[in-house]
Amino acid sequence: MTGFSKRFALLCLLLPLICLVSCKTKQERQREELERRLAAAVERKRTTNEEVSFYLRDVTDFEWGRVHIFDPYTRHEEINRALGFRWDGAAGTGIDFSDQWYLLVFTSEGRVVNHLMLPINLTYFRDITLRQAHAGFTPDQAFFRTEVVFTVNHPRLVLHPQNQSVSP
Repeated sequence: MTGFSKRFALLCLLLPLICLVSCKTKQERQREELERRLAAAVERKRTTNEEVSFYLRDVTDFEWGRVHIFDPYTRHEEINRALGFRWDGAAGTGIDFSDQWYLLVFTSEGRVVNHLMLPINLTYFRDITLRQAHAGFTPDQAFFRTEVVFTVNHPRLVLHPQNQSVSP
């Protein structure tokens, strides 16, 4: 095998691997960017003690009509019931077996447009009811502020629903 043939064969082997690693879906890129923005808000509070507040719609780069929040260990059936339709992606989240994540599901017009597994050490959702969290929040309701949560003594994103009406 000539030097050119060897390089060509190596390129043919590496190209699919490079594409597999670097070719992310649009939703995956959006999720990574959203998680980065949320983590940056918490880090800013931790390092500067500066309060950061924002509407979730202002840090998402996709359109959505409602965000539903699910606690660790939420069963897929419960997620589908809260969404009002079957979402096949629920099983792939692993939320039903994990105590490390909250699941945020963004919906619009009866379909899931994106979802985010949000680490529990980044957020604090204990001041909203399960009914509110499952019914979801509109872009005008999903308002977050960084606060030092007394029970853990670390900054967290705390949801402060605006206009507490939660009718789906």
